[in-house]
Amino acid sequence: MVSYVKIALNTIRVLSIITCLFVLTTSVIVNVQHWLMIGKAGTLFQFIDRAFVSLVVFVLVLVEVEWPRWIFRLCPLYNDSHSWVPLGMTLICIGTFILGYDSLIIDSDTPDQALYFCVLVPGWLAFLLGCIYLLLGIGGPSLRAKRSIKGRFCFGDSRC
Repeated sequence: MVSYVKIALNTIRVLSIITCLFVLTTSVIVNVQHWLMIGKAGTLFQFIDRAFVSLVVFVLVLVEVEWPRWIFRLCPLYNDSHSWVPLGMTLICIGTFILGYDSLIIDSDTPDQALYFCVLVPGWLAFLLGCIYLLLGIGGPSLRAKRSIKGRFCFGDSRC
């Protein structure tokens, strides 16, 4: 019998992975398109911020997939003994970073409505999923065990 809680929690996981990949893609696209404007005031730090967001989101995808296991030694706040509050706070910070600096991208020299849409949507999705993870994390780490996929991808590895 499949639990509805497990289905809901894994649906949130899939939405989180899709959102993180969307944020990663958007950050790379915006950095590539605005590479030539790096000499203007403030754009260097926006470039560095997008690169940092890309790195953090890549780590979050690895955390959500729970592979490789050493990622939890690198980022111990995201392991099974903690709640989802750090994950929620990280997604909220990423969402506010994106909504803060890239929401004015339409006012730049090259307004592109499709790029504007692709910047705002992952920002809001990351913020909303961060709020959901924050609310789910208030109860502690007990819900993490209900959605765990640990053991499904352990091909002869006794440490899984």
